[in-house]
Amino acid sequence: MPYDVNQLVNNPTKTFQDMLSALKAGFWVATPCIVESYDSDKVTITAYPAIKIPMRKQDGTISMEEIPILQDVPVMFTRGGGCTITHPIKKGDECFVVFADRCIDVWWQNGGVQPPFDNRKHDLSDAFAFFAPQSQPNRVQNISTDALQIRTDDGDSFIELNPSTKEIKIKASKVTIDAELEITKSLTVTGLIRSLKDVIANTVSLFGHIHIGVRTGTDNSGTPKP
Repeated sequence: MPYDVNQLVNNPTKTFQDMLSALKAGFWVATPCIVESYDSDKVTITAYPAIKIPMRKQDGTISMEEIPILQDVPVMFTRGGGCTITHPIKKGDECFVVFADRCIDVWWQNGGVQPPFDNRKHDLSDAFAFFAPQSQPNRVQNISTDALQIRTDDGDSFIELNPSTKEIKIKASKVTIDAELEITKSLTVTGLIRSLKDVIANTVSLFGHIHIGVRTGTDNSGTPKP
């Protein structure tokens, strides 16, 4: 069996590479994770990393070990200018977790600009979760290549904005609007319009208006007399 030259001669480059590898082993940047639980009040999750890490045992063998579950990971919803886009989070959802350069504890509790609680860097304790990645078995299918969609994963319900046609399309079993609705152009309806209260056209009430000069029919058909 041939010898590795590094076993016979002190190689400073190899020593430096080993030191660098050992340093990088404790340097956390980002990893896909799977949600274990979600706290909607604190807007945090607990999650376990989806990739195991190799660990050398005392006997020299290598075993694949799971990284401990991550606690109190802040969820990164799209947010700004007084608006937030939120979505449900369930156990088993996939997410992408990044680890901050410095300790986030004091900032997370108080906001603003804060000193770090300690000097840890890229630590498993300082994680943020983005709900963006998808493994192939859980990927979203039938994605529109022409329009922006806010949709369910199965595609049965969505709001679609098409930049080419300038049209907005909504597909859903039911749409509830809890606000006054103002339409400045024409309205075309191909289905039934059902109103549980009065309908007013200009100033005329559908429930309260009276027809003058109408004569009743001569028989039970209700056909008016000429």
